[in-house]
Amino acid sequence: MRIFGRFIVIVAQNDSSGRIGITVPKKVGAAHVRNKVKRRIRHTFRHKQDLFAQKALVIIARPAAALISFAELSQDIINTCARIRFEKRVPTFRRTK
Repeated sequence: MRIFGRFIVIVAQNDSSGRIGITVPKKVGAAHVRNKVKRRIRHTFRHKQDLFAQKALVIIARPAAALISFAELSQDIINTCARIRFEKRVPTFRRTK
């Protein structure tokens, strides 16, 4: 499941591990800029762990993430993760002849 925010894209999977992966492509900027964005994302997750429990997430930063303040990025992460909904899929069975 992909959820698009203004500055990030989240790929979510219903998993009990609570793992997180952070990807910041070179389009975002130089190495020091990408590391700054990664640090900001990690900081948000450390302080809002209860919101992200029971989910395996991959966060992909968009180029605009380097140009905004920490508060804006943090709020976008929280708002985007709040939109994650996992539906229970009912398996469909095909009849074989």
